Amino acid sequence: MAVTPASVSIAEVRRAHRDLISAEQAGMAGNMDGAQQICQDLLERHPDYAGALQVLAITYIQRGAYVQALPLLVRAMMLNPRDWAVLTNAGRVFLNLDAPECAIRYLEKSLALKPDEHSTLFVLGRALMVIQHHERASEVLERIYAVEPGEPAAPFWLCECYLHLRRYDDAARIFIQALKTPLNRDVKAYAYSLASLFPENIKLDLDILDSLDTLRGPQSGDEAATQSSIAFTRGACLERLNRHKDAWDCLVAANAPLQKEYMEQARTHAEQAEELLSICLNWNPRKKKPAKEAGKVPLSLFIIGLSRSGLNSMQSLVRALPCGEILHEHDLATATAQYISQREGLLTAFHLCRLPRELDPVIAKSYRARLLRCAGGSDIVTVTHPGAIFDAGRLVDCAPNVKFIFMRRNDDEVAFRIFGQLYHANTNQYAYDLNAIYNHISNNNILIDNWLEKLGNQAIAIQYEDMVDDPGSTLARIAKFCGLKTPPKPGWSIADDRGCAEPYRKWIQAERDRL
Repeated sequence: MAVTPASVSIAEVRRAHRDLISAEQAGMAGNMDGAQQICQDLLERHPDYAGALQVLAITYIQRGAYVQALPLLVRAMMLNPRDWAVLTNAGRVFLNLDAPECAIRYLEKSLALKPDEHSTLFVLGRALMVIQHHERASEVLERIYAVEPGEPAAPFWLCECYLHLRRYDDAARIFIQALKTPLNRDVKAYAYSLASLFPENIKLDLDILDSLDTLRGPQSGDEAATQSSIAFTRGACLERLNRHKDAWDCLVAANAPLQKEYMEQARTHAEQAEELLSICLNWNPRKKKPAKEAGKVPLSLFIIGLSRSGLNSMQSLVRALPCGEILHEHDLATATAQYISQREGLLTAFHLCRLPRELDPVIAKSYRARLLRCAGGSDIVTVTHPGAIFDAGRLVDCAPNVKFIFMRRNDDEVAFRIFGQLYHANTNQYAYDLNAIYNHISNNNILIDNWLEKLGNQAIAIQYEDMVDDPGSTLARIAKFCGLKTPPKPGWSIADDRGCAEPYRKWIQAERDRL
């Protein structure tokens, strides 16, 4: 039977504290069942014991049971809203429940209470990487790397951020330093996958293929993605060595178990894509649009394309525009759709096109407020979430000052590069089946043609091959499209990946026929 705080004796206070210490020690020793039982007994006696709530939540986190951990942490935050550790653990849970924006809010609250806490900064850096805020993520990780690397994977997270930002020399420096430290098998697999992404002119003094050989064969305790990471990295290395048949066989073997694992999800994804495609093809501009609030707002520049179609290179070009600060916001449209659908009592929607048209005034107001909040003083906010391709019509109806750049690339080359990529769990489920990939590409091409026809001067298409051939002219075209002065030619060349599928065409076709 629970007791009120006023009726608790000094002896019981001491007993409860001893039990809590025992639970922490059991958890540290790996005895999660024992730790959980102690905490549950404590909470039976003292439901408002914040320490027991947090320790019990941590045992669930360590087991990957994030749904069970969350209500415990919420209860602990209600009891002590200024406990930085509880806020950090809540951020960790939200991140693992695919809610990175929620995670960032709680992590920032935690840092306001304890600004230099390394464990919080690590989680915040990871959350920012998830939403592709690589510049800010690198700043967070840089704050702690020189002082205390801590988490073994963290230097490689920083390396990955630098790779996205084309800071290749910095990435190489961090990579080489981190590789000299003790690393477990999973982190090594991640590190070697990053090594395969460096441009060929950046020397790492590392034979990736030989290094991968030391990790061959599954071992107990492997993370689920470790063997897949090793296989895809091996395929990339063999391709660089022009061992095309070996590379292809490796990629087919790497994709096979994932194709089986994601078969049902891929089928559902395809059905949903067909429904969204139909909505887009039947869209026509509103004759009377919602009244737009007065006042200057940043340009929402949507850069949309398939994975491996040159999006990173395009974002690099956009950074060279003479317009002041540019903010890269990964999923502005998607977040707006989620917020409005939930606020209006609807099932959660991830696409604006699924919301009733009578909500257009609400969409317009909400999008503008979210845009201004995330933009700060930026002149342009770029949005790169691929799902936004389905929302172009509704955005033109509702959003102020919006434009679209659609990226295109040779179908076979996009398909080959997608097939050679390992994606985060439960994302791009179509990517491990070549026929599903080509169907996805076909739908994407249909959508781009649809929007180019219907959106007029608010949309352009950029061909990857043309951008590689002449980045300066491409940048001038983008500047004109955005109403800006033509900038000088960019001071870098874009990595030329044209023709990558040529040695593999016969095997691609054979695999499609087999499927």
